[in-house]
Amino acid sequence: PHFLFNSLTALKELINQDSGSSQNYINHLSQVLRYTLQSNQSQTRSLSEEMEVADSYMFLLQTRFGQNLLIEKQIDEKYDNYRLPPLAIQTLLENAIKHNEISKRHPLKITIETKNDQTLKITNMIQERNSPEYSSSIGLSNLAKQYMFLAGKEILITKKSEEFLVVIPLLNPPDNESYNS
Repeated sequence: PHFLFNSLTALKELINQDSGSSQNYINHLSQVLRYTLQSNQSQTRSLSEEMEVADSYMFLLQTRFGQNLLIEKQIDEKYDNYRLPPLAIQTLLENAIKHNEISKRHPLKITIETKNDQTLKITNMIQERNSPEYSSSIGLSNLAKQYMFLAGKEILITKKSEEFLVVIPLLNPPDNESYNS
């Protein structure tokens, strides 16, 4: 619900400033909402599908936070057909946004990258909020449970003094899907 309310507030501001951009914003918002509502239809999605919706989600975030949010992506196409639980990337992005200050004085940098060991690594700087939001840690806990259930694999969560990182396995694509070489 917070995401939806924040998105609608950002849309209201955008409509007042630039009606052309607001149409683009609505398209991205509807893609994210549609994907979210359909996310329970399969246990895994391809990395390319997840990145497509993550790109729309990042567009919404960057519209809201502007230059105060820096997102870098380094995704190797050879992993496009590899699988992960639906909304895994969005969960990790939400986690970074929720727990960190994002301001002109403290822009937040998030990096999303595939690694040669068949994993996806999401890293963000730690910039503690002055008034931290309550966290039940359900998002990361659920993601860890999904991986254990789907593949018997664990996710790696590391919190260093200035960096928070999560490494999630990319699950092999089904045999009938071709690998991108």
